[in-house]
Amino acid sequence: MNLNSPEAVLYPECVLLSTKNYILDSITMKMSSDLSQFEAPTSNVGDKEAELVAKLFESSNLSLRMYGSSEELAENVKIYRSSPGSGVYADANGHPMYPYYTTPVIYRSLKDEQYLCKSDAYVVLQNLTLEVYPFEKPQLLRVILALFLRSQELKNLRRVEFLKFDEQDFVSIKKEIEVEMKAFGTDPSEFFPMMTEIMNLDYDFGRRSEEVRRSDYGYRVHPLPNPPCQR
Repeated sequence: MNLNSPEAVLYPECVLLSTKNYILDSITMKMSSDLSQFEAPTSNVGDKEAELVAKLFESSNLSLRMYGSSEELAENVKIYRSSPGSGVYADANGHPMYPYYTTPVIYRSLKDEQYLCKSDAYVVLQNLTLEVYPFEKPQLLRVILALFLRSQELKNLRRVEFLKFDEQDFVSIKKEIEVEMKAFGTDPSEFFPMMTEIMNLDYDFGRRSEEVRRSDYGYRVHPLPNPPCQR
């Protein structure tokens, strides 16, 4: 199962905003808040992420050199951006319309069981929907989907929780999305009712979280580079 978010959801603003979240506030305050000056070569970033970060380097008056080269900073920001729950920062900074652009992480317990951070389940739902939902205006779909899923995440997530990851569950969800899609059609006005139906299916994230709390808590987690200071 491919957990990666499609490249089309990674907008230039996503790269630049996550980079600004990563670096020190004292540096960010000296940089321009106008993101329009950092024009992307295409509508989505693709493999141009390092080039965008390099433009930030140029506008920082060399302050960003403390993070290494622009390539090193771009790679560390990519890891930082993919940390579970990082999407909450988009909402906190007033950018809830951007799709999730992270890669969900599968963790393995000491019993070799697979787990998914609950917040990453919303990323998987987004990716499954984008994969199967034909839409004549895909950018509009991404905005509607982002608004809906981010609102659900903020409403349902009060702590860091893990779910047992069963690929077949998400295969079943994908099939349900296809069924609901046929019932509601591709009219944008019908999208919220369709997603509400999907969220009400039997794949109870809360129940699965409770199962995890009663099971093994040993996780082998790969260390991630941290920002230079705590916010």
